[in-house]
Amino acid sequence: MQVMKRILNVLVPLALVVAMALVMLGSRSGLNGTWVKRSGDRTLPDEITIRAKGNQFRERWFDKGGISTILIQCDGAEHLWLSIDPIRITHHARLDGKTLVITKHISGLRDAAGSITGGVFVKQWAVTQDGRELVVTGGHPETTFDRRPLLASLFSGTP
Repeated sequence: MQVMKRILNVLVPLALVVAMALVMLGSRSGLNGTWVKRSGDRTLPDEITIRAKGNQFRERWFDKGGISTILIQCDGAEHLWLSIDPIRITHHARLDGKTLVITKHISGLRDAAGSITGGVFVKQWAVTQDGRELVVTGGHPETTFDRRPLLASLFSGTP
């Protein structure tokens, strides 16, 4: 009886630590996790946290007003992004494991001659094969993010 209690006193905390480690490592697969910008587009935040689950992509970051969040439905349907008369921007997104592709359709722009035009812009968020880099391409300079070290979250907050 005493031996069983001693074994349980060791195994239960050990099992909890292993389970917690597996959950943390599992959340680092694919796009999920916190990413630190190494180079690229200065308009993108220096650090972002991404959660891609089911048909949703959520991006969070710190800015001057606190924490900002963008939630994108990745169901293939066309959704309104922005509408300021006469400009209208819609988008559809596709999430495929380690890659998010967002296609924006813009209408109502005026060219230099005053004619109304539009356009299609594609942005891709893709994690490299080894899972250590996130590369954002399309529309702006290519931007590269590195995974935030696992232990860094113990010493500072994440968005």
